[in-house]
Amino acid sequence: MGYICKVDELEELRKALSTVMSGYTVFPSQETDSVRRSDLEASDQQLISTLSDRELVVLQQLARGMSNLQIGEIMLLSNKTISAHKKRLLNKLKLTSQVGLADFAKRNALI
Repeated sequence: MGYICKVDELEELRKALSTVMSGYTVFPSQETDSVRRSDLEASDQQLISTLSDRELVVLQQLARGMSNLQIGEIMLLSNKTISAHKKRLLNKLKLTSQVGLADFAKRNALI
């Protein structure tokens, strides 16, 4: 699983493909333009503090590219329960996609 920007150079695409083919997940590093990094980190830490222990584990596993089913098997929970945790994560962290969850986890050194 991976994500790259359309504007990335061809060499970046080659590296990303190689990384994904090796079984790893790829997400771009993004620079924050209009928001100071320290402000972003402080607000992210506040959001992280609202997560339950279980939600934090689900976030980490989703960010590693695991499916709901795989996470459920590891945590001994149903697919529906993992899906519910994922929806709550998206709401609590004010995100709209699994890619956003993965980027958030990476940016905050949760994976």
